[in-house]
Amino acid sequence: MAEQCGPMLGEVQCNLGYAPQTAYDEREQEIIDCAAELAETRRELQDEVLRRKQVEESLELRAAQLKATALELTQVEQHERQRLAGVLHDHIQQLLVAAKFRIAQLAKPMKRQELDEVVRKTTDLLSEAITLTRTLAVELSPPVSLNGGLIPALEWLGQWMQEKHGLTIRVTADDEGLDGGDEKTRLMLFNAVRELLFNVTKHAKVKAADVQVQRIGNQIQIVVADSGVGFNSRPVGMPGNLATNLGLFSIRKRLDLLGGRFEIDSAPGKGSRFTLRAPVSPCVS
Repeated sequence: MAEQCGPMLGEVQCNLGYAPQTAYDEREQEIIDCAAELAETRRELQDEVLRRKQVEESLELRAAQLKATALELTQVEQHERQRLAGVLHDHIQQLLVAAKFRIAQLAKPMKRQELDEVVRKTTDLLSEAITLTRTLAVELSPPVSLNGGLIPALEWLGQWMQEKHGLTIRVTADDEGLDGGDEKTRLMLFNAVRELLFNVTKHAKVKAADVQVQRIGNQIQIVVADSGVGFNSRPVGMPGNLATNLGLFSIRKRLDLLGGRFEIDSAPGKGSRFTLRAPVSPCVS
């Protein structure tokens, strides 16, 4: 009887001891694996929530920037309208009124010498009025096509600045074929350089400036530099900063919208260096 019970007892011990322990270990491992998966899923969800929050914050910041830029552009437009109205009223209109007064004098009897003097002065007044209107037309819409590339347009701008303001512009480029990207980018860069050169004529107290153009990867870089009086280049937009008054804040905003950058390096008595960067299409080899 004992011999018969021996094998049965071993089988019972096996069923009650070793086999249940193995099943328990497997179940415990499943629970550990499941917990690890849950922890990983939790981390992924947390990362996704953080990413979505960052995207929302970025969109909110972008919306605020667009709103500020729209307001800035509205103010710039209003300022430009006031400037044009001032030129028309204070200069061109006054010249035309003076010319009209001179012409009215022709109705009176006068000697040939007096007549010639009236005609000469009237012609001078009308010529000056024509020059001013042409200048305004160029400022509002330059008679140069940007479709021919950015470099030729900047070279034309340099010649015009020389003729109009006596400012010598040295335009250099590492690639004469640079087109400056799409039309919107070319127009923005051209207007920004023109605005910077206007500031040179008004404030730098120099007779020359440099415009350097080069391509860096998928960006076009333009540096406008002069050796003039310079200014305190605190962050653009700070109250009392000359850079804000020179319209540089507007240039920075417009470049930001294009995904570009605008850097200012200037100090009193040490000249100024303005760097504009804007994304363009990749080079095609």
